[in-house]
Amino acid sequence: MRRRAISPTGGKQRHRQRGLALVEAAIAIPIVLLLLIPVAEIVRAFVQLSTLSHHTRSAVRYLAENAVSDTTGVPVLTADLIAKARNLVVYGSPDGGTTPAFPGLTTSEVLTPVITSEGNISLTVTHPYQSLLQLGGRLPGFGYGADMTLKNLPLTVTYSMRPL
Repeated sequence: MRRRAISPTGGKQRHRQRGLALVEAAIAIPIVLLLLIPVAEIVRAFVQLSTLSHHTRSAVRYLAENAVSDTTGVPVLTADLIAKARNLVVYGSPDGGTTPAFPGLTTSEVLTPVITSEGNISLTVTHPYQSLLQLGGRLPGFGYGADMTLKNLPLTVTYSMRPL
């Protein structure tokens, strides 16, 4: 029969290790969060820019397909066509809607489309990024540089397309 050796500490070593792991986690978690929050905020800004870009491209495509209504081949942007393009950018549908693609986006932020000198249709949308941070959209530099401000960072998208 084998005898178990009795540790000189009486099993207290295991309890000390658990306490040490708890202290290490208490120190590491705030540091990890300080690193992840700015990354998440910047990713959110890129997602909003991508959504705005997708909707703007769809609106320019809609304008390019419907601007030439006769056999002359000259594009004409009517008020109704412009309103439908604005609705496409904001709501994702030419008929409009009640919920914008993301909070705060309005049809007034969609500039009036223009026909360029080359005959292309160009559309620009500018929307200020709205941060989720309660710091007013300010990401601290922690002494390694200036604070970065995301509040009212303009998300600007411009697309041009040849009328079809």
